[in-house]
Amino acid sequence: MRTSEEKVNELHRRMKNVKLQRMRRKIFISSSSVLAVCLCIVVVSAIAISRSPVLTNLTVKESMTASIFASKGMVEFIVIALIAFTLGVAFTCFCIRLKKWYDDEKRND
Repeated sequence: MRTSEEKVNELHRRMKNVKLQRMRRKIFISSSSVLAVCLCIVVVSAIAISRSPVLTNLTVKESMTASIFASKGMVEFIVIALIAFTLGVAFTCFCIRLKKWYDDEKRND
């Protein structure tokens, strides 16, 4: 038979585990949702840029410019590259958090 002190200690241990699981679940859901939002932004931006007549019909006068991106149609490629880079950073952060989450699970078991 357990003493009342042992029962209280067991209750506190269980409460700590439940709080830890809730926190991990919240972090996992928030990281997943941020990654999903970034992916949606990239897809929607790529579709919007490819259908936008303003960006595809940009004309620059033939002159000496200091940028190789000043020619017609390069703006959309730059925007897509920047958005894809942002998505890559978000995915990397998600993977790092996921690995840390799995390592914490192994340590606590």
